[in-house]
Amino acid sequence: MNDGSIAVEVGSVEIREGLWTKVKQMTTFTLGQLCDDSGKGLLDNVCVIQVDTLSMIQGGFTGGSTTSETSCEAVQKLRATLVVRLKPIKEKAGTLPWKSLIAQASMASVQLMEHAYWTPDPTFTSYLNYGAAISEVEVDVLTGATTILRSDLVYITVVEGAFVQGVGFLTNEEYATNSDGLVIHDGTWTYKVPTVDTIPKQFNVELINSTRDHKRVLSSKSEIFY
Repeated sequence: MNDGSIAVEVGSVEIREGLWTKVKQMTTFTLGQLCDDSGKGLLDNVCVIQVDTLSMIQGGFTGGSTTSETSCEAVQKLRATLVVRLKPIKEKAGTLPWKSLIAQASMASVQLMEHAYWTPDPTFTSYLNYGAAISEVEVDVLTGATTILRSDLVYITVVEGAFVQGVGFLTNEEYATNSDGLVIHDGTWTYKVPTVDTIPKQFNVELINSTRDHKRVLSSKSEIFY
């Protein structure tokens, strides 16, 4: 935009994996080389727009643990094109705030809109991810009540929800049936789903760096589902 704001639309839908956050980060990472502060203040200028079939007729699908990787690689490709267009103005002006750079580019009739379509290489195949989790749990031996005091995990995006779901599955949720095979735990009076009290009091999540994989998008790791 002429005011320096950045609108991004990708052919995927946000389904709690942090897609929009990753797209914003990739946009900032790619365009940051044009900023005097390496893009530290650029993130606030980025807005991800909800996809629709009018402007994104070949948006692909959302799923298969590939959504973030494909969307971010497409963003990286199109932003790289914009960098090539804007670099001459940046080099000529020297130190120049982002908004001033875009204003000058607009006045010079530089095209500020770009699109990219990316499909994975045939070698873009499956790979293994390893995760680990350790939980510190307090058990009341008189009442049987349990409290998760602390949990240390090694993945950030979907793991919080998946972990709580797993806790519910292993501790509270019991799929009980009678002799005829009919479900008798058919409501929340008998089937106990996780609540806010199920979340660990101390929830530590960390992404462990690994060897760079040049076949991945910036060595990205796909989502892990438990």
